Amino acid sequence: MDNQRKVVTIVGGGNSAHVLIPLLSRTNHFIQLLTSRPDRWSRNPELVVQSPINGVSSVVGRIHGLSDDPAEVVPMSDIIILSMPVSEYYSALKEIAKYILPDRRYVIGTLYGQGGFDWMVRSAFNQHDLGLITYFAIGALPWICRARDYGRTGALFSANKRNMVAMSKPSEFCELNENLFRHIGEFWFGFGAFALADNFISVTLTVDNQIVHPSRLFGLYQSCDGVWDLAEDVPYFYKDFDGSSAELVSRVDEEYSSIRSSLRKRYSEMKFGFMMSYLELEEFSNDYRPAAVIDTFIHSQSLSSIKTPTRFQGGKFHIDTSHRFFRDDVVYGVLIAKWIAEQMDLQIPTIDKLISWYKKRLAIADDKKEMDVDLTSGCPESYGLYHIDQVIS
Repeated sequence: MDNQRKVVTIVGGGNSAHVLIPLLSRTNHFIQLLTSRPDRWSRNPELVVQSPINGVSSVVGRIHGLSDDPAEVVPMSDIIILSMPVSEYYSALKEIAKYILPDRRYVIGTLYGQGGFDWMVRSAFNQHDLGLITYFAIGALPWICRARDYGRTGALFSANKRNMVAMSKPSEFCELNENLFRHIGEFWFGFGAFALADNFISVTLTVDNQIVHPSRLFGLYQSCDGVWDLAEDVPYFYKDFDGSSAELVSRVDEEYSSIRSSLRKRYSEMKFGFMMSYLELEEFSNDYRPAAVIDTFIHSQSLSSIKTPTRFQGGKFHIDTSHRFFRDDVVYGVLIAKWIAEQMDLQIPTIDKLISWYKKRLAIADDKKEMDVDLTSGCPESYGLYHIDQVIS
């Protein structure tokens, strides 16, 4: 892959798409967007950058190709980037696989590498020559951002000081860094450089949302059953983070740490340089290590405006169980940790408690019997992987 003009196709209209398109405006790349709602998108979406130091500024992007038909945008792409909830990655990859050309090279990646992205790619493209496909997964989203006006305006509240990414072909990192990574960090902010992780499992087991969101939701259900009478009673998701939820984050992360430690011992010949705990990731990303887990939420200016996702039903406000905070992070996070722990005969009582609670809540949300709830869609078996050696390789 050289440094000439690339065709960059963003698949999905998630929050990150509202940032990517404007930030890539400084490149010479041909930007395409594949979305189920093309009519909702402006050809020139704006990104509002809110900085406590530099104030408010804006960047206007340009979409050269806009479609809801993958046949129109996928085949001639050079770089394909997913922008959607983790739970939609695998189905999107399988759809993309139908339209790639057999003799063309592609780079396929995601800005948030939760959930075993490498397993998904290898399974979705198992009928293709993986030698022609380079895939990558960024460890944590490079910015805190939101879609302010869907398809028209995004808001960027802060950017990471450092980022890390796993790649299937590490030898191509420098070229992709010049073509993509630097344009979504360093070139704009003067920081946000990308480092290359040793492997994908380091990204998968570096924890962030997958332990924060379930722990917070568990606490909200415990305190008020996830229901409020008035809109103003609904707490902010991060700013009002309570002590019991923060303690649960810490305990779950401790069990993740036992998994990470056991992996390092079991595969002592491998490197896991960027496989980090929650606070280690905070320090790496933000160049600051808070004294306690709760401080990362209640003192964060970037996260302070995010409210708990709710839906109005029966005259009250209920936690929105269709939201990705509820749907993604157990199935594509905590349950993967449990699968790996079971492979190594590790005891993880806090994670087991969280999964048990989630299964009950999911049964209620989907109007099913608990015994009929399937939580296996994110586990390695879904991608034809049945032993830990296959997952780590």
